[in-house]
Amino acid sequence: MIQSPLLNLSAAEFQRIQTLKDKIASLEKELIAILSKFGAAAKSVTAADEAPVTKGRRGRKKKVESILDAAEPVRRGRKKRNMSAAGRARIAAAQKARWAKSSAAVDSLKLEVKTAKAAKAAKAAKPAKVKKDKKVRNISPEARERIAAAQRRRWAASKTPEAKS
Repeated sequence: MIQSPLLNLSAAEFQRIQTLKDKIASLEKELIAILSKFGAAAKSVTAADEAPVTKGRRGRKKKVESILDAAEPVRRGRKKRNMSAAGRARIAAAQKARWAKSSAAVDSLKLEVKTAKAAKAAKAAKPAKVKKDKKVRNISPEARERIAAAQRRRWAASKTPEAKS
């Protein structure tokens, strides 16, 4: 049988425990009343203590450890940094200088392309060489007659019944 340490307490110690619990309950009520004025979530400390704080799943908030954690959110990580107006002005000026430098490079590239196109167009605008007329070759009437006669012989040979078989 397991013995609890509470069994060894005297009646006076039990009474002391009870008064402490009552004080804690009254302080919790007072704390909730104060926090509710500021719109903070009014949660019981005992309810928060009973719920174990576990590593929440992605996208879910972790359970609150105590009512004070609900009242003041704890900043985790670095403190938010503020930049002076002069610092922002320096950064803006540097960025504008970078933009001007890159746009100047682009403009000079566009100019080079434009001059190259102009040079190519000027080269193409030069008068083209005139081709000399080729000598037209005519066939003589005798040669034409020979070719026609040879063709007639081929046609006649293809029409004969012997050529078809």
